Amino acid sequence: LPMVERIRHGEGDLAVFRVEDVHDNLGVEMGREIALLKHGERPVHGIVLDLRGNGGGSVDGAIDALSHFIPKAPMCPMHSHDGVAPPDVTSEPPAEESWKGAVLALVDYDTASAAEILAGSLAAYKRGLIVGTPTYGKGCVQEYVDDEPRTGVLRVTSYLYALPDGKPVQRVGLKPDIYYPFMKTAKDLEAKTPHVAPPWSGPDVREKPLVEYPELPKAGGPIGPCRDKALCAAIELLEHRPPRIAKRK
Repeated sequence: LPMVERIRHGEGDLAVFRVEDVHDNLGVEMGREIALLKHGERPVHGIVLDLRGNGGGSVDGAIDALSHFIPKAPMCPMHSHDGVAPPDVTSEPPAEESWKGAVLALVDYDTASAAEILAGSLAAYKRGLIVGTPTYGKGCVQEYVDDEPRTGVLRVTSYLYALPDGKPVQRVGLKPDIYYPFMKTAKDLEAKTPHVAPPWSGPDVREKPLVEYPELPKAGGPIGPCRDKALCAAIELLEHRPPRIAKRK
């Protein structure tokens, strides 16, 4: 299960979902946790998806998780040697598992692949802010095949993907709305890896007009404490942000 930490945010709480990998059942688990949040004693001002160090995993898991925040929405277009495939569309979850409030995504240089789909799709739909550093930049879907001599693993790139607004991820990564140095430097990036695929910009598959979602309210009071002090420090930066994220271009 995602580890959920509730931290004080003024007169309410923030629910921090620590998502260490994107697996096939992530959407199911996230829906269950959202339903539980709605029955707490204190109001929840927003959900924070902590994707730091998340190397990705299942594209289907990412899309299922996004259904709880952006229902019935076309997601990332994908390109293969056969051309551009029709984008997957998020489902509409039960009302108890749907979250219409504020969302944030915390990222660092090690946030990659399906985790970049999660954070980048939130940004593309103006669903929430990205806080942290630039991300790894793995905008491709790969298959891993064991070779018969058992000397290694064959990694085959099947698709390149772009964000729902068409912006590339491969070798580019996500740029945070609010920079916070969770990591001082990048240990590795897709752009520095030899022989990787080039960036790909796709079509904008978003349906217009976009739904205007609420932004995180100012805390107006104490924040935390947090087990991870950097998490609280990053959240406190939001107290000084511009007033409206919908103006992001």
